[in-house]
Amino acid sequence: MNESIDYKKFIKVKYNWQSNVDGMDIENIVVARLQQFEDKTAEIDFLSLIEGSDCVNFTKPLDQNNLFININCDPKYLISKIILSSEAKIIELFGKTGEYISTHLMLSSNDINEFPINSHSIKVNSTECSLKFEQLKYPDFIWIYGIIIYLIETKEHSNKSLGPINMQNVQNLLNPDLLVTNASKLLTALSLKKSKSDSDDFLNSILNKFENAKLSNSENDKLLNSFKQFETRVEDKFNNMALQINTIGKNIEMLNSKFDTLLNILHEKKIL
Repeated sequence: MNESIDYKKFIKVKYNWQSNVDGMDIENIVVARLQQFEDKTAEIDFLSLIEGSDCVNFTKPLDQNNLFININCDPKYLISKIILSSEAKIIELFGKTGEYISTHLMLSSNDINEFPINSHSIKVNSTECSLKFEQLKYPDFIWIYGIIIYLIETKEHSNKSLGPINMQNVQNLLNPDLLVTNASKLLTALSLKKSKSDSDDFLNSILNKFENAKLSNSENDKLLNSFKQFETRVEDKFNNMALQINTIGKNIEMLNSKFDTLLNILHEKKIL
């Protein structure tokens, strides 16, 4: 069975709307559980999961639009999934840097005393996320009936298969001079390897025509066409090289983005 824990010791929950119930706040509807196993049940009994929990009404302030709930947990844990019930029909998931991740439609819906209870199950797999509540019954307030956050200890997470991190290799990979040098080597290899033999054969055939024959007007025209073809091929080669340079530039940008993500992970694990 999944063990319930005191979420306030490991999780910080923030939100941008105001509680409209005296003496109650977000802490009254949040439960954290250590996930001991993967729930493979096709249907989840949401009502039983939130049974006994309080429910809180949140009201929209004048300076806010959508309700956001931000969840940040201790680096020792990973947020595996979030199960919740509220009046929202749609919930959007955002990552730790505010990037959009996914949109989640309700998995089940009930109606008690004309209050809709829409339930969601959201996979997260991160130490931090934000939930955006959309399609409310009333645009200015929302009832939230319960939020269950499932945590996995990071030592049990699959990232352990990455093994120890060689910091010297990381620093070498982040060296911009090395990236530029490697890009230059790649350009040279691409341009020379593919074109050297073809270009040499083409040039030699033209030179042989000059050396071994007296050319008529028609042959001069053919030779002129040959030079034009050669000029076109050279121009095409330069265009291809420009495309290759552009592709390498995009690849370097992608690598930089991946390195930024890696550095964030290292900071979270307090390796850097």
